[in-house]
Amino acid sequence: LEFRRVLFRSYGLFAMRWVGAGDVKLMAVLCLWLGREVAMFLLVASLAGGVLALCMPLLRRMELAVARGVGQLGAWLRLPVPTPMVLQGHKLPGIPYGIAMAAGAAFVLFRY
Repeated sequence: LEFRRVLFRSYGLFAMRWVGAGDVKLMAVLCLWLGREVAMFLLVASLAGGVLALCMPLLRRMELAVARGVGQLGAWLRLPVPTPMVLQGHKLPGIPYGIAMAAGAAFVLFRY
């Protein structure tokens, strides 16, 4: 019963383009796999997702700084270094909630 609720609600989030289809499938499978511990899994996964969302601007800045450093290092060493995607002006991807779901599942599985 809990599996169906999670599947249908997360499909609604996918329909609104808030999460990806892979996130929906992973969440449904983890809820099916974890059985009676679904509530704890959902709580920990949502908290981990919130922390991840708060850390994303910092991670994006770090990614940009590393990409610029690699470009400068290549210029300094006079090596042909391909331009990193972050510097090519590509649209930034969303938040990788799979990481948060994996953290929630790991917490539930290894807490005993």
